[in-house]
Amino acid sequence: MSYIVGKISQSFTHFFIVSKLTAITVFQNRAADVESNLTALYEHHDLPLELIIINDGSSDETGRIIQSVVEYFQHDDTYYFEHETPYGYGRSLNEALLNATGDIIWVPGNLEEIDLEKMSSIIDHLSQFPYAGASVITPDVESLGITGDVGPLPSDQSFFWNWRVIPPKERYFNTAMEHGFAYELWMRIGRPRLWKSAINLYKGDTKQNFLDLTRHERNELRFALLRGGADNRDQARIVEQQIEYIPRTINVLEIDSDKQEESAEHLQLIEKAKQALAEGNYSVSLDAVERILREDPLHRKALTMKITLLERMRRYVEASELKYTLKAAGGPVIDEPIAPEKSEAQEPEDETDVLEETDEFLTEAEHEEVLREETEAESEKEEDEDDAEPVIEETEKQQPDPELESGENDQSVRDEVEIDTTVIIPVAGTPKVRLERCLQSLHEFESPSGIELIIIDNATLDETHDYLDQLQSDGFFHCRVISNPQNVGFAKAVNQGIDEATGSYICVMHDDLELQMPLLVRLKKLLIENEDYDAVAPVTDYSLDMDQAAEKGEPGRSKELIEIEYLDSYCMMFRSGSTRFDETFGAAFFEDIDFSFQIRENGWKVGITPGLWVRHHFGSTTTELGIPAKSPRYWENAEYFHKKWNMAISFPPESENADDIEKLLLLNELINPYFPEPHLKELFDNLFTSELRTQILESNWPKDILLGLVQLMMKMEVRDVLRSLEDELKDIELSGDMLDELAYFYYRHNIFSRSRYYIDEYPGEKAPFHFKLLELEMTLAEKEVEKAVELLTMLLEENPSHPDLYRISGELHQLNGDKKEAARFFELARQLDPYRYSEKDKAIG
Repeated sequence: MSYIVGKISQSFTHFFIVSKLTAITVFQNRAADVESNLTALYEHHDLPLELIIINDGSSDETGRIIQSVVEYFQHDDTYYFEHETPYGYGRSLNEALLNATGDIIWVPGNLEEIDLEKMSSIIDHLSQFPYAGASVITPDVESLGITGDVGPLPSDQSFFWNWRVIPPKERYFNTAMEHGFAYELWMRIGRPRLWKSAINLYKGDTKQNFLDLTRHERNELRFALLRGGADNRDQARIVEQQIEYIPRTINVLEIDSDKQEESAEHLQLIEKAKQALAEGNYSVSLDAVERILREDPLHRKALTMKITLLERMRRYVEASELKYTLKAAGGPVIDEPIAPEKSEAQEPEDETDVLEETDEFLTEAEHEEVLREETEAESEKEEDEDDAEPVIEETEKQQPDPELESGENDQSVRDEVEIDTTVIIPVAGTPKVRLERCLQSLHEFESPSGIELIIIDNATLDETHDYLDQLQSDGFFHCRVISNPQNVGFAKAVNQGIDEATGSYICVMHDDLELQMPLLVRLKKLLIENEDYDAVAPVTDYSLDMDQAAEKGEPGRSKELIEIEYLDSYCMMFRSGSTRFDETFGAAFFEDIDFSFQIRENGWKVGITPGLWVRHHFGSTTTELGIPAKSPRYWENAEYFHKKWNMAISFPPESENADDIEKLLLLNELINPYFPEPHLKELFDNLFTSELRTQILESNWPKDILLGLVQLMMKMEVRDVLRSLEDELKDIELSGDMLDELAYFYYRHNIFSRSRYYIDEYPGEKAPFHFKLLELEMTLAEKEVEKAVELLTMLLEENPSHPDLYRISGELHQLNGDKKEAARFFELARQLDPYRYSEKDKAIG
């Protein structure tokens, strides 16, 4: 969904903020041409340019010449770095990237080859379409007589990177490459597209602007093609075409590293890795393997050994990706089932048996034959095992796990073939990073035996769909995926999972959860041993339920089950078939409390054990989707929950003798700020006499009382008293929450100047996202289109999952008379949050 802002309207694309170009130049002993290169760039005055120059340990006059040129032109956005000794080309580029502030990154080589007059069209393109992906401008290959789907690889200076859309973890260049580093990054981020001419950027003969790689650079490039570019079948086909094309286009790539004699150093490292693996020292073994792969990314033995090590270390997601890479390269793939780390008695006699792989690529036919033989051998092995006496099984039954009593393990559960536990995880927005972290922890601490994973995809926007396809393909925890065309909300998504679950025990998790210890078997053990409990949960570092909030380092935690009133749904296990979530709660909030109340109403208990602890990155999804805790959605659900369970909010008996000010402050704590309870509002009207009003206005109140009265005046809409009390706030440093309440109060009443006043009071240099969004809302309401587009561009970069940004994009299109585009963006907003936007968008449509 990254194309949104750029396509708002042809008629006001000139309102877009002009993107800044960061050009990075690295010079080493280039005294002969450094002046002409820098001068060519400086003399093109129309470019919004930031120039980062690095002198990488030159021993000639390069440094002196650079300083002379820089001093002559006096360019405000030039930054010069000088290395006393050479860092290397790749390290120098990455140093520059850390200091770059431009939206577009360019690493020019010889500027004298570039037609700088055509640079403006590139900047304009990326400015108008800031989220269309990393733009690549290639030479005019048709002039070379090259035809077909796959063209030659363009030079590094042909790439103009829209840095805003590159994933943060990929924002670096491969330090092992001096040529082809841009193409390596392009493929690493999973963008294997065909190379076609966008513009002829060069002067004269363009043949010199194609890659000329060393053998080592080709290995790095090929590994990037395989790992980053083969995410699905179509991309894999393109990647294979690229790999096949390289030797025909670039003669220096004819040498195949797999045919070279293996170095003595690599042989020694392989032996070291094997020995460490046999001794169970996985970290030492992995370090030796990584040293080989840094020099030769497609080293067959090292890759195969790394897969084995990752699986032994329970890093199954990484191992699975590496298997796919090895298979795409044509090499033999380990086809053994992924299993948890085995005890010493369970280890095979020779761990290195699986590592003795051929040094040659197998043909497709040979590879299929290997897989067929392995499958037949495995079938024969299973038949032999079925006929054998179950001696080992009986031995295991006679020797129970000594850790079972303390809850550390439950081998009888782990060894079950049938699914008895279902893990349900709903996802929405852009959850891939959160979900990967969650599932990595699941792999680390749980065995897939007896467990199935059901993930409900609530119309996610990022690469989660492809990631989930891969999990299903790999059989990760018997994964199944339910895909919804729009965000149906947490409660309904969990119910969808419950309907498909086959386990007797169901564990609901948030995607921002991280396990810190074996958990599922322990929670299930608690339910088995406590038949009067229907739902149990661990404690965590952050929860709205204070009973479940606990620091990880708290000593002496009890492992006993403690009954509490309700459970937070970040992680809760319950018995299958007992209770369902109330879908009236919509997107989020209070559905877990209601679920707990249903359980208790049916005669069961819910409880926690302080001995089990998980990490919870609280509010990641809801904040991303624009519904944080204490938002109007939260209070709307609170109102429904209280009505459903007949929970009338009233003063506690001990407050009867309190004075009127104390009662007002207590009322402020009790009343719903967005949906005030009628009986509490009536109570306020009875309390707030003219005498009390005068007392409030004429008294000097301590800070806590003053803030409580200000909050209550906002909730009760007593604006004259509120304005008088606000005058007393000038000398008080307000919290972020208080600033939020005041800014949103005045925004809702269309008093934008007061709202901006409190936004500007936010401490620190960087205002939070929701304040910037509030500024965008006010700017749009004031019909300041140019500024609104600029703010929208910035906020989409910061949070591309916020439905309000899609709704605002639609409103901008609507202002411009483009009803078709407006409807499309309103539909995207509805996809992310149909509970807020369905009725409004239908009316607009």
